[in-house]
Amino acid sequence: MKSFALSAIVALAALLPTSLAQTSTDCDPLTKLGCPSMQALGQNATFHFNKTGIPSNDKVWKKQNQGKIGWDEKEGTTFTVERSGDSPTVQSKFYMLFGRVEVIMKAAGGTGIVSSAILQSEALDEIDWEFLGNKKSEVLTNYYGKGNTTQGGRGSDFTMATSPQDEWHNYTIDWTKERIQWWLDGKMLRELLPAEASVGVNGSNYPTTPMNVRLGMWAAGDPKKNELGVIEWAGGETNFDEGPFTMKVQTVYVQDYTDAKEYAWPDKLDPTGSWENIKVIR
Repeated sequence: MKSFALSAIVALAALLPTSLAQTSTDCDPLTKLGCPSMQALGQNATFHFNKTGIPSNDKVWKKQNQGKIGWDEKEGTTFTVERSGDSPTVQSKFYMLFGRVEVIMKAAGGTGIVSSAILQSEALDEIDWEFLGNKKSEVLTNYYGKGNTTQGGRGSDFTMATSPQDEWHNYTIDWTKERIQWWLDGKMLRELLPAEASVGVNGSNYPTTPMNVRLGMWAAGDPKKNELGVIEWAGGETNFDEGPFTMKVQTVYVQDYTDAKEYAWPDKLDPTGSWENIKVIR
């Protein structure tokens, strides 16, 4: 079912900006002591983005980056790119140490437009669903460990029976210390084991640190912001006159597999980011 040239993705991996203009960390716990502890979800919860938009409780979600995030009674929460530099994003303030996330969404159309639903940690572990706006029947799964972009073969894409831009779909990530699974509408598309993510990097490429949920989109085809390799990966230059381009989210279900109130980094630096050294505060 693979349709992207994976060799091209590998070649471009080092050129791509931090994934989907969403990945960032204010304090890298692998290189710096004293990074803040993290609010844990510690349970399961469903967030109804289709009823009132992004939940207003600022203890749960926060908006970031330039770009419009709105709400439509029929379509749910909308993320819109209208002009150069837009990358509307929302991320949870809570984290999970292994868990399950289900996002019911429609990706945005448009050449060079990228939509995403990801998990990401402050140590730059990451698990992704990504959608290219001009790929009307494809979805890309990806992952990173500790921000490492040197190991190839992470990305794997799949052909969908109906368009991710035109139809609602359930995109699920199920993450444990034993494996990562990507599920589409109740069918598992891909499973990743730690050994498969560890080739040549001593296991550090398998995500093992507390992650939060990040939803959003950006114009990878923006020639004012991105290099040629990124633009080619995204399908070409974005013509903003053809916009606005809109991604839509109905509901987000999250289950933290740890019943914690808080997660904290170890007292001594652990460059491997092992989950066994994370403090689980109950």
